[in-house]
Amino acid sequence: MGRDGSTTASFLICRDDGRLCAFALADVIETMRPLPIHSLQGTPAFLLGVALIRGAMLPVISLARLFGDAGAATGTAPIPLERRRYVTLRLGRRHIAVAVQEVLGVRPLDDETLAAMPALLHEVGTDTISTISVLDTELLLVLKAAHLVPEPVWRALEKDVAPA
Repeated sequence: MGRDGSTTASFLICRDDGRLCAFALADVIETMRPLPIHSLQGTPAFLLGVALIRGAMLPVISLARLFGDAGAATGTAPIPLERRRYVTLRLGRRHIAVAVQEVLGVRPLDDETLAAMPALLHEVGTDTISTISVLDTELLLVLKAAHLVPEPVWRALEKDVAPA
């Protein structure tokens, strides 16, 4: 609990295509270098395919495609894997990997800060949200708990951990 009585929770902060995203640390299993992806036919654009991670084939989603970024949504934009990391998330008993450009670290966020930050799904199209809700409600719940981090909030968080 914070000094003012508010509760705090830890979030993993990631950057992808200029967006800062915060995933609840309780949902994060690990971060890792990207592994080879095996693409699948007939899947939503945000699903890159599956990768063999810790002995299991896990779906790998792209945040850029989830947001429907130009080119990425159609699958025509290349995904620069050399700059990406995977964040594996817990979806109930299952796991999923999210491809991001970089992992910036873990930061505590209090209720007041979280309330001022838009939900990650705020910028995701309604068609994509509908698709996710039909295919994977547990993924939808994890994404609902994630937030977009505005640059001013990130700068304030960075000052809190800067060496004196």
